Amino acid sequence: MADEQIEKKPLNRELLQTRLVLIAFILVSLTSVIVLGLANLNSGSLVAIKAKANTATSSPVQTAVFPHQVVLAQAVVVYDINNQKVLFAKNADTVLPLASLTKLMTVLVTAEQIPLKTLVTIPDLNFNLESFNPNLIAGEKWHLKDLIDFTLVSSSNDGARALALVTMAKTQNPEINFVTAMNNRRQSLGLTDLRFYNETGLDESPNLAGAYGSALAISKLNAYLVTKYPELIEATNKKLIYPKISGYQIHPALNTNPIIGNLPGLLSSKTGYTLLAGGNLSIVFQAGLNRPIAITVLGSSLEGRFSDTEKLVWATLDYLAQEEK
Repeated sequence: MADEQIEKKPLNRELLQTRLVLIAFILVSLTSVIVLGLANLNSGSLVAIKAKANTATSSPVQTAVFPHQVVLAQAVVVYDINNQKVLFAKNADTVLPLASLTKLMTVLVTAEQIPLKTLVTIPDLNFNLESFNPNLIAGEKWHLKDLIDFTLVSSSNDGARALALVTMAKTQNPEINFVTAMNNRRQSLGLTDLRFYNETGLDESPNLAGAYGSALAISKLNAYLVTKYPELIEATNKKLIYPKISGYQIHPALNTNPIIGNLPGLLSSKTGYTLLAGGNLSIVFQAGLNRPIAITVLGSSLEGRFSDTEKLVWATLDYLAQEEK
């Protein structure tokens, strides 16, 4: 029946042509859509790849923020204390004269042998090297903590000598024994780059410094003091202190670091300068919540040690800010 009906209906050619044209149009449209979609997909992939490549080559932490090209110091270390990580270094392990950075070890050795509340009497210092400007007088009575504060803040060589003599007062050769104790302590701390010849850091001769060490070793020593004995070093972040002699007489001491007010979150500061050493400075500051950073510069100039340190402090803050992004 169906076959008969087909035979009886005449073939409509115009309708067939119209349908064929419509089918062709649909096929062409679908092809265009598919091609365009693939092109867009490929284009999107390339954009993503390029973006990924740009991200890979643009590290969120830019070490270039550290001004290593403009730091005058011969050696520099920026040390992350909590993570025990060097953030920036220039000749970190190079051994150089320490000058008064030596006194960091001086106060450590003393404080580990004598209670800080002990009342000590200043002995006869017989200090020919600094007789032109004596700070202490034999017979004065100081609480040990005040004497330590005075020694560090004013970088007093008299104070360092007094600490050594008081600490080893019961031995036959107190100065020699004290320096031996300093070298033994650096050994026990694993700071083998350090070497001490006296307790002050003053040059022994035109060719021999009073102490030697690396910027990394001093940074670790300063970090140890801040971490284990913060009370020993806390006065060094003050511009002026007023320690007492014999319990009532005040002996003001001006900090030898004139830029402490420019350093945020300062925890520790120790200066050093001799002809052999040049300008040295070691600090510890809080770069964030519980983020202590030690910075040490060795072999800079008298004023350059301060500008070097300021640059490194702000560069460190920039570095850590980028690290958090």
